[in-house]
Amino acid sequence: MNILETNALTKIYGSMRAVDELDMRVAEGDIYGFVGKNGAGKSTTMNMVAGLATPTSGEIRLFGSTGPDAVRRASSFSSEPSRIGVLIEEPGVIPNLSAYENLMAKALSLGVVRAREHCLDLLSLVGLAESGARKVKKFSMGMKQRLGVALALVGSPDLLLLDEPFNGMDPEATRELRGALVTLNQERGVTMIISSHVLDQLMRVANRFGVIARGHMARELTEEELHAACGNAIRLKTTDPSRTLAILEERLSGARLRVEPDQSIVVAGVGGAQAGSRFGGAAAGQSGAPEVEQVSRILHDADQVVLELSVIERDIEDYFVELMGGAGSDAASQAQGLPRDPKAKGGAR
Repeated sequence: MNILETNALTKIYGSMRAVDELDMRVAEGDIYGFVGKNGAGKSTTMNMVAGLATPTSGEIRLFGSTGPDAVRRASSFSSEPSRIGVLIEEPGVIPNLSAYENLMAKALSLGVVRAREHCLDLLSLVGLAESGARKVKKFSMGMKQRLGVALALVGSPDLLLLDEPFNGMDPEATRELRGALVTLNQERGVTMIISSHVLDQLMRVANRFGVIARGHMARELTEEELHAACGNAIRLKTTDPSRTLAILEERLSGARLRVEPDQSIVVAGVGGAQAGSRFGGAAAGQSGAPEVEQVSRILHDADQVVLELSVIERDIEDYFVELMGGAGSDAASQAQGLPRDPKAKGGAR
């Protein structure tokens, strides 16, 4: 089941198409990494999903329902319990209150049952249990971000929208928050959409990704598809390519093989099936590709004369930059099968 679907979602400010016919699918249980440059349209999209901005055109379907009423019912702008927790841009906190008092103020306004226990649990979850009594005006930026996540979780929402949640955090705080988000997802079933420029941190938690460029969805892909696109591969040449290909097909039944125009053979892995469950400095063997030594041994045992044997590596960050429209953005878009958009004049977060 998809918790969120958008169809041709568009937001126009004057002559600027902040979001341009965006199609997005977020399944129940996903941690969806929303990736894009500054100004690509990430925050504008989240604002529309949260009911904080009205779409110019297009459709938002939340929890199986569509239309403005569905967004209003799912958000906190109705008399019904909120199903969406939101942290977009900066957390809305009252500086002269403590972290605990900020949480209690929201919990009581929403009519949360056993509000005190609920708020203490959230403080512990985001690593602020020892700082709950301190006034928020004395918090660091990273601590305010963690409090913002806790505020978004008041009322136990089913969908959590987090815009740059790792901003201003030191490595230890980032690791704690990352662990808390994974716990929420795996143990409490909270579906999340997380936008971040810190790709390394995002790839450690997300299982699906959406890449937005100039307001348009450049590509959605699973963790396995990302592994397959960026995993290591082996390129080789022999004096008898046909025989070599037959041998490798027999001995490496799980690998993906292709023959290049120059008769070289590329041996790639099975994608994410043998890969680690999360990214984060993925090791060379994580893509599921056979090791060079294994391929070399197979060819040696089969008396194949090897002319070339090398490892092809593709950097995940470079791949995302290409999709987001880095150098040569039009060429990158066309390589993904996307039309060049003559209407795009700019973007908005």
